[in-house]
Amino acid sequence: MINYLKNTSKQIIIYGLGADGKKIVSQLLRENIHIEKIIDNNPALQGQKFQNIGIVSEAYLNEEKGIIAIVGCNNFKIIKERLYAKGVTEVYGRKDMFIIKRTTYPVLQFSETERPIVSIVVTAKDEWNYTYNCIESIYKRKTNVPFEVILGDNCSTDETRIADRIFKGIKVIHHKTNLYYLGNCNETIKYAKGKYIYLLGNDTLVQNDYYLENFLKVLLNKKAIAVSAKTILPCNDEIPIATAQKYNSEGKLFWVEDRTQEVDFLLVTNMMILKEAWEYVGGYSTEYLPAYYEDNDLCMKLKYQGYKLFYLAQSSEVIHFEGVTVSQEQNNSKKNYDLFLNKWGPFINVLKTKEFENEKGKRYGNGKK
Repeated sequence: MINYLKNTSKQIIIYGLGADGKKIVSQLLRENIHIEKIIDNNPALQGQKFQNIGIVSEAYLNEEKGIIAIVGCNNFKIIKERLYAKGVTEVYGRKDMFIIKRTTYPVLQFSETERPIVSIVVTAKDEWNYTYNCIESIYKRKTNVPFEVILGDNCSTDETRIADRIFKGIKVIHHKTNLYYLGNCNETIKYAKGKYIYLLGNDTLVQNDYYLENFLKVLLNKKAIAVSAKTILPCNDEIPIATAQKYNSEGKLFWVEDRTQEVDFLLVTNMMILKEAWEYVGGYSTEYLPAYYEDNDLCMKLKYQGYKLFYLAQSSEVIHFEGVTVSQEQNNSKKNYDLFLNKWGPFINVLKTKEFENEKGKRYGNGKK
């Protein structure tokens, strides 16, 4: 995106001078990208300057044409629609600064296999540029593991509808109704032929060669059922050392150190799981529709059965742009958090103690490995 902005002849404006807006301004100025104006609806700021850039009201858009707007505040999708209605030609968010802005999409030909060991499942709803970059990152990475790629399209209205023409040698499943993120995962995985499922959102980029081998090594050597690896969050300023959590000896949940270890909760954005175990616990629980806390619930269902969850240090990282695969309008996280605690609170209290380790496979689940 940065190269695209460097070469454009259109005016670039920043919409919103919150924390993200200021970071966008600083990032673009470091790249010597000219910013014409900053738009902010706070009257106290209008007429002032930030980094020598004039701050104006939204009325500026009524006078100028051919504008690229970069939104640096919340409610991105609502603001995006409003800016398009005012004649702005292109609208982007902070996360878009970290991804390639494409004007063409070359065909990607994957090698096909009848007996994949791993099924890579990518879920998407619109956001074609992110989807292409995600699939391309899989295409470019080296691996000797036989795999298949399945793209679950959740009623997209953009170029995702013709993904079959761009991605050759993969399965593209066009769902006929809006299943939301959670349902898209559950239904798309039903088409998988691999022994293991590697789950990705379309807002991720695979970073390492031989990443599948690294996952499988932990799954087999540690007798684990599910493994996640580090997820880099470029738009999150509170990035943990490792994107997995567990309870310490005092019963407190904390982000673990970046080393391979058994954990209690995985960030499933970058996770591989034995398909048989996924099916055994029923995948994501539909009570969390449309999304949020279904991943925590999945981890608890697996732990309840005595399964081991592991975090994989380094070597299989992804970049995750957050908020693309799961729409912000679907955010019911508070309701689902309460649902999760009501469902799993008693088990979590046991999980925090030695009792669970001693009673594994006796009091909780069947201990199936």
